[in-house]
Amino acid sequence: MDIRLIPNKKINGVFQINGYRIKKARNGCDYLVLSLSLEHIIIRGYIWNDCSSILKNLLETNLVIIEGIVKELYEQYIIVITSITPFKKDDTKVNIKDISGGLIRLLNSIEDTYCRRLIDLFIKDQEFLKKFIQYPAGLNIHHNRYGGLLEHTYRVMYQSYLTHMAYKEVFNRDLLLTGAFLHDVGKVIELSQDNNSYTDEGRLLGHINLGIMMVNEKISNIKGFPNKLALSIRHMIASHHGIKRGSDVAPKTAEALILHRIDGLDIMMDKLKMIQKCNGWSAYDNVLQTEVYFG
Repeated sequence: MDIRLIPNKKINGVFQINGYRIKKARNGCDYLVLSLSLEHIIIRGYIWNDCSSILKNLLETNLVIIEGIVKELYEQYIIVITSITPFKKDDTKVNIKDISGGLIRLLNSIEDTYCRRLIDLFIKDQEFLKKFIQYPAGLNIHHNRYGGLLEHTYRVMYQSYLTHMAYKEVFNRDLLLTGAFLHDVGKVIELSQDNNSYTDEGRLLGHINLGIMMVNEKISNIKGFPNKLALSIRHMIASHHGIKRGSDVAPKTAEALILHRIDGLDIMMDKLKMIQKCNGWSAYDNVLQTEVYFG
């Protein structure tokens, strides 16, 4: 993810607290320094007033909603925090039954034999399937709710299906739907069982690398799986964020380019739903990379 930190610009978002220190200013007053992370980006946040009461409220959670101003301190970006509150997960009800049914119909429409066999290995993996249905798509960026990963995957697959209806001659439909289904599977390993933090594997490797590893393991159990098809699927997973949002490689096939755009569109729409309660202008949003006006 591309987090734009602009000096003297407002910023808001859901951050994970990794640690804190209480320090003493030159005037003898205490101030609080928080080690914060947004996805895999780490930054310090400073609270100058009312440290004790704020800290007491934060000890019960490791996810917080922060508003503040970006500043430079010793050639590093920091956040001067103006507001901090415990984050409560989105309790929006995801219709698991309806979404699962829609997802299965899209998967059943895939005709390529090898794509079907690969997908079947994931669907028949009960441990994977349970997590895939229940897990959020992320802790703070988008679809951060029970069933969010299933919801996001279905919406990306459905938009891929609609795109093919309009541009049938441009790309391989079965390949795009397969990549859309698999692009975020690594999140079932990246996120912890309680869905409140990242696992060690998640923090060290990230869901993109984990997803490729999972796909490699399944493909190794399918005799004669075409090398070109395997490479295309791996590339779609590797590039779906695009360089600006954290992928190591840019999308370079038609299917990868379309998946990247559709994934970004669904993330943007979910983020807009999250902040649309604002009156007037929202604060600068790192995901949308702009303020948004709700008139």
